[in-house]
Amino acid sequence: MEDTDPGPLGQLTAEMAWMRRLARALLRDGDADDLAQDAWIVASEHAPAEGASRPWLGRVMLNLARMRARSQKRRVGREEKTAD
Repeated sequence: MEDTDPGPLGQLTAEMAWMRRLARALLRDGDADDLAQDAWIVASEHAPAEGASRPWLGRVMLNLARMRARSQKRRVGREEKTAD
């Protein structure tokens, strides 16, 4: 009898469509696929022992989106300061 458990990476891959939809809802721009891919990488490296659940993945994606927004805001601020 074959083992049909996809394993943690298989489970993450199965959630990729959901992750892309959530990323589009969070960002509403062209960076949504990048956010989903970054979240997949983080989840593949740091998933909890019991596996990456949707609530956990959602929190990872929200945190990544917030970090991107802060980073972009800081970059724009630095560029404006430099332009003066």
